Amino acid sequence: GRLTHPLRSPQMPPNVHDVLELRLPGAAQELLTAELWAAGTVGIESREDGAVAIVEAWFEAPAPSGLLDPDAPLYHRLGAELAAVRRLGGDDWMRSYREFARPFPVGRGFLVDPREPGAGPAAEPPAGRRLLLLPARQAFGVGSHESTRLAVELLEEAPLAGAAVLDLGAGTGILALVALACGARRAGAGETGPVATFVAGENRRRNGLAPELVAGSLDTLSPAARFDVAVANLIPAYLLPELPGLVSRLRPAGLLLLSGLLEAQWEEVDGRCGELGLDACQRRGDGEWAAGGWR
Repeated sequence: GRLTHPLRSPQMPPNVHDVLELRLPGAAQELLTAELWAAGTVGIESREDGAVAIVEAWFEAPAPSGLLDPDAPLYHRLGAELAAVRRLGGDDWMRSYREFARPFPVGRGFLVDPREPGAGPAAEPPAGRRLLLLPARQAFGVGSHESTRLAVELLEEAPLAGAAVLDLGAGTGILALVALACGARRAGAGETGPVATFVAGENRRRNGLAPELVAGSLDTLSPAARFDVAVANLIPAYLLPELPGLVSRLRPAGLLLLSGLLEAQWEEVDGRCGELGLDACQRRGDGEWAAGGWR
């Protein structure tokens, strides 16, 4: 998946974040989360207090001005209240997560270790699982989010032996790494965010797998570049404008794998794929999130 970063003021020191605390009905939590990722959050933590969801979203300071307005249309639409805004600075706000994080399984064949290198004893993956070292950084997709897990599951089921794979909006590069581990001949990882591209490069070295990293849009690729499988873990706001270009990069009978969709957004995305000549061939769900494949 892709994580975008709002522009920081030239006077703003690094590692300064605005944390927005939002309260809303639990039923609207997933929709708010999707909107916050689209707005450029670098991390979200949520908990429930009865029927009320409490969501904390971190943004590189300054946070988008529209989200600092208690009367923002988004908040009215979802019944959300901006309860508090606080600024954290000088520390790596993800440090505490990495200190307490533990390796966890993803898909059928992987064990992800999100800890800082050297933090604790080395993880020992059980038989049948490959260890992926993906320290939590300011790039989306270490495998803990439902949309990333769904994308990994789709790749594990895809015919990847000898295939050329494109991962659009690569974030940490996890999907390109998974594709190579599952037998892909080559995997391209495209990301417009410079921070995420740097993180993906570090993860390539850590895991001994070599996806080809591309910093830029689809137009950055060679006009002749074609792929057997294309995967994108993007919310529709980012995905739909890129979809025609992504489909054009598929070889005949190529497979398109999409995640990052809420169940309520499936029909819109499926309809657009149909307009581009593709039919859905699989569908998976995890809570309110959906993913699938098209040919």
